[in-house]
Amino acid sequence: MTLDRRLLSACLELAPAQPATALWRAVEVGHLVRQDVLPRSGAGLDLGCGDGRVTRLVRDELGARWTLTGLDPDELELALATSAGIYDVLLRADGGDVEAPDESFDFVFSNSVLEHVDELEPLLAEVGRVLRRGGRFVFTVPSTRFHENLGGPGALGRLATGTSDPEAYHQALDTRLAHLRYLSGEEWRARLASVGLDVVHESTYLGPEETQRWAAVSNATAGVLVRLRGGRPIDAQRSLGVRGHRPPFWIRTMGSAVGSVAAVRLRDDDGALGSCLLLVAEKPAAREPA
Repeated sequence: MTLDRRLLSACLELAPAQPATALWRAVEVGHLVRQDVLPRSGAGLDLGCGDGRVTRLVRDELGARWTLTGLDPDELELALATSAGIYDVLLRADGGDVEAPDESFDFVFSNSVLEHVDELEPLLAEVGRVLRRGGRFVFTVPSTRFHENLGGPGALGRLATGTSDPEAYHQALDTRLAHLRYLSGEEWRARLASVGLDVVHESTYLGPEETQRWAAVSNATAGVLVRLRGGRPIDAQRSLGVRGHRPPFWIRTMGSAVGSVAAVRLRDDDGALGSCLLLVAEKPAAREPA
């Protein structure tokens, strides 16, 4: 199917200065909604909530009514999350230390977060602890196909990273994106099983063409900016005053145009070759006594 241009427009409205991110999120949110793996109600934990705007879009697309707690270690992102209007509670902490009693949540949602976490095992253990029996852990992460689907650097990749070597190019993007790991579905199943969670759904999204379109836009925008300024993309956004604030008209217009052009004739591919995984794990319900 063709990419949902309505979702792309919504994502460009959320991040007008980040057309590459908007393209990725449009594919991601569309896949999440089509797979229908999140509950429509209940108490949820948004793990690594950031500014909350993507979760708000997912909620609105699903028509869900959640009692939601947002958790993030970045106080600047939490300050932005207050304006998202979807959180009943916001916590500043990393995922390995959730200030909540055992079995507090009907579901935990984590969107494009776990690939950035230094210590994964404590975080997964906390998810297992705070989930209620029968609760779901729904999360997205890059897959083991991410580098393969990226392909070589191309002209824009060479401009953004300064290398024509595919391996060095992939390493440069991992550094820019702060990607620390790419695990297979089987590896995720094993790690989740170790904390008492059973995988009940696995699907992929962001196919090769989508990945390369995203990379071209990312290299031409954030990639060049980071190479010139150094630091992380989010730091560059903050220094330019476009993180959490409505950018000037010319930036919004340019970002929308770039994102729209990048999506021309782009198909939304939910096939088996995706650069990202959507995984759902459940905490088994308590057994009835014999």
